[in-house]
Amino acid sequence: MTDPLVLLGLAQMIFLYCAIAMVIAAFSGPVTGLLADKIGRRPAVLITMVLFAIAVVLLGLFATTPALFFLILLLSLTLTACNAVLWIFVPESFPTRVRATGVGFAGSTGRVISFVSPMILGAIIGAAGDQAAFFTVAAVSAVGGLVVFLFSTETKGKSLEKIAAGKEE
Repeated sequence: MTDPLVLLGLAQMIFLYCAIAMVIAAFSGPVTGLLADKIGRRPAVLITMVLFAIAVVLLGLFATTPALFFLILLLSLTLTACNAVLWIFVPESFPTRVRATGVGFAGSTGRVISFVSPMILGAIIGAAGDQAAFFTVAAVSAVGGLVVFLFSTETKGKSLEKIAAGKEE
């Protein structure tokens, strides 16, 4: 039987982690937005997704060490940064006449992937182990950032009308 005091300590640690992660998220979004405005959306997507991939690899390699708490916070920071820059970039990538449909499709695709990925990662863990699953998530993130960087249109400093028309401002 587990000592209730041990559980209380665990509950307090979980609460502390959540509180710190929320503070990180509160600052990560605006900082990422400023970064995207400064260097452009495509480079910001690439940087944040590669940093997330690095955080995932580090978590996979060092999850059983005392650094776990800090690795989870790093993961939270980088994931929040990825989300923030994508919330900026995705709507700007669709012409006004289909923006709601495009953003809805992108969001729905993300939900489907969120539903399917635990099953895929479970199969990977069963076949190749925990670290393989971490490395798969990292690879998908890094490749996704690279694809966005190489094949999307930069939207920084352009009006939505110019982006839709494919013209430079």
